[in-house]
Amino acid sequence: MNWLTIALIVFVVLWIYERGRSNRLRRENRQMMSRFDGAPSDRVDEKAASRTPDEIDAAELAELRERVQVLERIATDENSSEARKAQRIAREIESLRGDIARRSSKTTEDLSE
Repeated sequence: MNWLTIALIVFVVLWIYERGRSNRLRRENRQMMSRFDGAPSDRVDEKAASRTPDEIDAAELAELRERVQVLERIATDENSSEARKAQRIAREIESLRGDIARRSSKTTEDLSE
């Protein structure tokens, strides 16, 4: 075997590897595009394949806006007057528990002396 045969074998092996990788990336890309359309990932329609990057970006932006709305609702709900009142009551309960624990430890110390 000469060096040209070895180089040819290496070239064919690398070409097959890259071809499989390319097919795998195309398949993953089609699955991602179909996920944004709401279609099942195993079935890709022509609509999903023909979407432009701008349409995909618009879909991602709409999804992010929904998430921000949810986060805003959570932030405002936690800062409402009822939530603050519940937090204040919870702090009072915890402080009372601490007082009771301190008192009980003092009485056990007094009894042991």
